[in-house]
Amino acid sequence: MKKRNKNHVSVALIIIFSVAFLITSVLFKVYGITGILAQLTGTLLGTIITAIVTLLLLGVQTDKELEHEKDSGIFEKKQEIYHNFLTERT
Repeated sequence: MKKRNKNHVSVALIIIFSVAFLITSVLFKVYGITGILAQLTGTLLGTIITAIVTLLLLGVQTDKELEHEKDSGIFEKKQEIYHNFLTERT
C-alpha cells in the first residue's frame, strides 16, 4: 500500500513541476504558446513511438528467453538420460 501512495506522490510532483515549468516559461517569454504546443506535440509523438518500440523489443526478448529456457530443459533431460545410460552400462 505504501508503494502505491509513493507512486501517487511521484506522479503528482511530476505534474506540478511540469505545470510550473510551462507557466514560468510562458511568463518569462522563453517560449511562446505556439512553440510550447508544437514541442508538446512532438514530445508526445516521440514518447508514443518510443513506447511502441520498447513494447516490441520486450516481446521479442521474452520470446527468446522462453525459447532458451525450453532448450535448456531439453538439454538437461538429454544429459539425465545420458547419465542414466552410463550408470546402467557400468
